[in-house]
Amino acid sequence: MEVIGKQLKHSNAFITSTVRKIGLEKSFYSFNVQHNATDPVGYIIMDHSTKESLLFVTDTAYFKPYFTGLNYMMVECNHVHIDPKHPWAKHHLNLDRCLKFLSACDLKKTLKIILIHLSDSNSNEELMVGSVQQLTRIDTVVANRDMVIELRKDPF
Repeated sequence: MEVIGKQLKHSNAFITSTVRKIGLEKSFYSFNVQHNATDPVGYIIMDHSTKESLLFVTDTAYFKPYFTGLNYMMVECNHVHIDPKHPWAKHHLNLDRCLKFLSACDLKKTLKIILIHLSDSNSNEELMVGSVQQLTRIDTVVANRDMVIELRKDPF
């Protein structure tokens, strides 16, 4: 999926809802993800005034869209490895699937990756951040409670 101005071009993605605009500057696009909930979705948030875009996806075991042109990615990386029969295995993105997703995306315009929804008992923050950074060569952090992460292409 490629983010272009106010449109989304995609090859294997399916946009599930109409665009919701907040004023003239922000648009929200939703797409299907796989989870044990009713109609789970991920989002692309566009800021048309700054021409920046953010992917937000959590509570999913996998999702089909692959993206290009996104500046920021907030993506679930719930656990390193758990027994495939464990209930979480079917409903949350593990490190391997997170890395496969990221490797399928065109990350040329991506400035930061923020890992979210880490399991308290089955994650390894250092391994996850290190693995993502090694694969992508992009600044990667784990979002923590009360953390503020400034997302701006031009910080000055």
